[in-house]
Amino acid sequence: MSEPFGSLSTSVPASGLAFAVGATLFSSLVALAIRAGTDTDTAGSQNALLVVLLTNVVLILPVAVVSSYPDFGLTPTSVGAFAMAGVVGTLLGRSLSYASIERIGASRTAPIKSSQPLHATLIAMVVLGEQVTPLHMAGIVLIVGGVAVVSWDLSRSSADSSVDASPYELLVPLGAAFFYGLEPIFAKTGINQGTPVAVGLAIKTLVALVGYTLVMRVRWTLPDPRTFDATQLRWYVLAGLFNTAFLASFYLAIQVAPVSVVVPVVTTSPLVIVALSRAFLPDIERVTWRVAAGAVVVVAGGVLTTLYG
Repeated sequence: MSEPFGSLSTSVPASGLAFAVGATLFSSLVALAIRAGTDTDTAGSQNALLVVLLTNVVLILPVAVVSSYPDFGLTPTSVGAFAMAGVVGTLLGRSLSYASIERIGASRTAPIKSSQPLHATLIAMVVLGEQVTPLHMAGIVLIVGGVAVVSWDLSRSSADSSVDASPYELLVPLGAAFFYGLEPIFAKTGINQGTPVAVGLAIKTLVALVGYTLVMRVRWTLPDPRTFDATQLRWYVLAGLFNTAFLASFYLAIQVAPVSVVVPVVTTSPLVIVALSRAFLPDIERVTWRVAAGAVVVVAGGVLTTLYG
């Protein structure tokens, strides 16, 4: 008989949790690097996304070719799944996330974006047939509660010139959360086809880079990295390195562990971001007690979801 309120997870491989924790750290470092680079860049989020995508492709594509040649383990389903992961997670989710970091800061964006387990877990239940316990769902509720606290902080920050307190600003990180929540579903589908992680990441990043380039050429002027300020370019390249490490850790995690466990672990990154913002970016990141409290609630939800998922 199953426990009525769930039980401590014992079936999740330690390697899956280790990769998820690594993804959490690298995700936090990406947010801080983007925040530092976009602070003085008028087209920051657009420039940042281009450099990060280029860095992803330069680092991932050779690894995929060398490690998997000549059999790349591709099927029509895996190609389509990883391509969709690139569209929803990178082209849409990441562009919205970077834009939010630029406008309201990394410490506020991260907790709001961390509502993604609600989307990812519910979709995983329907699409992948993953089981979710009542305590698992309670953890997700805590995460959403933490988001509400940060939203409250944002609404009270109109006096801070570094924060745009318009309610509409919340739609940007919430949109990122939705698209990020969809990505692991597509990624898990592709991985379940037997396609190596490196190959899947190569498809995802290439699709995102091509899509972003086409959108920029049609709607705006495509940024030229050679014209960027040297300091900003260094931050964006560093963000690209961290993001590549994040992608590898995240995809390896969902390869060996359920999406409904991995995603909540990664969403504990707000606490790391708040701490690092306070320590290293005090001049451009205003961390209030409400932001810290919201991050703690999000982390509590992530821990509860992981232990009892």
